This record gives sequence, structure tokens and C-alpha cells, in this order.
Amino acid sequence: KGHTDNVRSVLLNQDGTECVSGSSDGTVRLWSLGQQRCVETFRMHEQGVWCLAVDDSFRYLFTAGKDKRIFLTDMSEGGQEGVLLFTEEFPVLSLALDSTYNDQSIWVSTTDTSIKKWSACPREYNGEIATNDGAVVDGVSGDEDPGITDVDELSFAHESPLIVLPGDRCIVNCRILNNKRQALTTDNKGDVTLWDVLHACKESNLGHVDIDVEGERRQEQLYVPNWFSCDIKTG
Repeated sequence: KGHTDNVRSVLLNQDGTECVSGSSDGTVRLWSLGQQRCVETFRMHEQGVWCLAVDDSFRYLFTAGKDKRIFLTDMSEGGQEGVLLFTEEFPVLSLALDSTYNDQSIWVSTTDTSIKKWSACPREYNGEIATNDGAVVDGVSGDEDPGITDVDELSFAHESPLIVLPGDRCIVNCRILNNKRQALTTDNKGDVTLWDVLHACKESNLGHVDIDVEGERRQEQLYVPNWFSCDIKTG
């Protein structure tokens, strides 16, 4: 049996015998193309899985999506639970594994405009991940407590990225006023702006205010038919 919701990402291995798929149902599935069946199901995420990345050996799988969490799973060990690498501030749209100069890391883009580079190795974990040239790189070792014997007691998740490439502001919310001539928008920094739709220009920056409260305050006692709509998908 396959996914129960939309499939958002599919990756094929180099010899074309296996593939992995991520779905809005929150699961990731490993498929055998020769057997034409699902051989493993991974259930780390609480919400939809939107993007996947794998290393060249098709052993280490990176998954992310709507729940903002990025997991690393060793697919060579059946039934193994994924390790939480880090958590983003916004839903994750894409992953790109970077093995340049044996520096194992991963680039992440989200619904925010910034792009971040994170370590792809679990913190305080001596695992190995294959690089593009066939070498292996050790995980980042922390100051482990010698008294800890259960691997579950170790903290694997990274708290901050290696590099942040800041993006520009983008619109994340829009409200059309009932005069059908003005619109309020909120950007990803929380600032609200008033726009003149007829002249296609900005009227004023209102700063950090509640867009709904500001919209109610500017309501007028009139009725104007709808003649336009706002689409903020591109920011």
C-alpha cells in the first residue's frame, strides 16, 4: 500500500533499483522498483514531508517539511528511527546536501526568505556519512558525559546554523480594506504597511501593529463591489 495523501518529493538511487518518497501524509517510504513494493516506512514527522535529500551511497536520508524539523535516517538499518538534526523557524521547502571539501553540511530553504547552512552530522554522535568522493566524515563530537550509556540520552539536535544568507522582506499576510482602494500587508519581520491599490504605491509604514486590529480601525461605512484580489504566494 502506498501513501494516503499527495506525494511531494521522490528521489531515485544511482542504479535505478530503489527510490524514496515523501508525502503530505507525514510518512517517508523506501520502495524497491524491482519488487514494485514498499519495503520500509519511516514515521518521524508530525506533519507533511515536503522535501528529501540523500547522499551518493543512498544510505543516509534527510527529510523535512511542514513541521519545520529536519531528520537524518540511516536506511541501511531497517526499522531505525530518524535522528532530529535541527529545527527551523518556518516550514522547509527544499534541502541540498553539500559535501564540498569533505565538509558535510546541508543547505535549507524555508517559507522565510533566508537560506541557512547546517551541519549534516548529529551533534555528539560519532557516525559516518559518505561524501561525493567516496570518503567518510566523522560526526561532530561533543563533550559527552562518560556516565551516559543510553544513546537516547544524548542531545543530537543542533541549535544554530553554520551560515545564514539573509533574504529580503516578503509579504506573509494581506487584508483588503472595505473601501476597495487600500490594503494592509504584514511582512516576515512583523511590520504592517498600508498600500494605495489605485496608484500602486505605498502610503505608510505602520510598524509592529496587529493587522486585524488596524484593519477594523480603518473600516468605513460604505460598500464597494470587489474588483481585485491579493496573491502573496511569491512574497
